[in-house]
Order: sequence, then structure tokens, then C-alpha cells
Amino acid sequence: LTYQSTAGKVKYIQDATAAIVIDDASGVITTPYTVGDGITGIIGTTSVYNGSLQFVPVANPAPATSTGNVIQPKDVTLETLADYPAQLIKVNGVTINELASGGNGTFIVGKSYNINGTSNPVLRTQYALDYIGTELPATAQDIVGFSLMFNATVQLVPRSLADIKPSVGTGV
Repeated sequence: LTYQSTAGKVKYIQDATAAIVIDDASGVITTPYTVGDGITGIIGTTSVYNGSLQFVPVANPAPATSTGNVIQPKDVTLETLADYPAQLIKVNGVTINELASGGNGTFIVGKSYNINGTSNPVLRTQYALDYIGTELPATAQDIVGFSLMFNATVQLVPRSLADIKPSVGTGV
């Protein structure tokens, strides 16, 4: 498990080969998990939602089969972001130029922000995370997060304020 929303309905899982978003809108998964837990025996179906592959569980899996696992983000570029769906990634030297969908200079939940002077990919504030309400950074940032697709738009979704740090690199 690399991330779960505070409500626990959305989870990101990955192994050495791939990653996927678990969309548990019905609350089927009631077993408590924390980031770093190994989860096996997940049963469900896959579907595509607005361009992103997702997994919809149909049964509650067993407790974690391992704990404390650390998944290092993969260093990628904005140009290759779409090649790593739902995976934990890191992009260096990201500037948040302007709001693509209105706002007041702070991070707002559920908004897309232009990055590096373009509107695709975008930085997306997908969930009610701890950086919501904080000021948009004025300098380049190194950002850890996930890559998602929304129709034809590639989205970079940071997990927390700790994943948005002043840039120390200029790219991969």
C-alpha cells in the first residue's frame, strides 16, 4: 500500500511490476491497513474510469501479510509521466505556473494546476490532503506523487505536503 485516502475508500497499491488504484466506493474493504502494508488475496474487477485503470473490490481481503515495506518513488520526467499509471513517482523541477481552473493562490481540493507552463500534464489536488489551503510555491519543486489519467490529461497527484519540496534537481 503506497497511499490511502483519509476515508479509506481509495487506495494505491503497487509491486515491482505495476500499480493500480483501488476504488472502494462501496466500502467493501474494512480491514485496516497502513502505508507500507503488503496486501494479498484481493478479489475484484478492473474497469477504466475516465482513462485510468482501476480495481473495484468485491470481497474484504485478509489482514496485511507484511508491514513496514518501503517503496521508493521512481524518478521520471513530465514527458514520461503517463507511462507510470498509479505508481509512486518523483518529478524534479516542477513549477506551478497558474491555476488552470480558478482559485486564490492556494491549493484547493479537486483542482487542476498548470505545471511547467503547460496544461497537460497538470498537478491535481485529487483528495483532501494536508497541503490544501497552503500557498502555491513560487519556485520549482521536486514532487513525489502518482500519475493518473483523466481522459487525455495526465495528472500528477502529490500525497502530502512532505512530497512537495523545493527543487534540488532539474530533471531525470
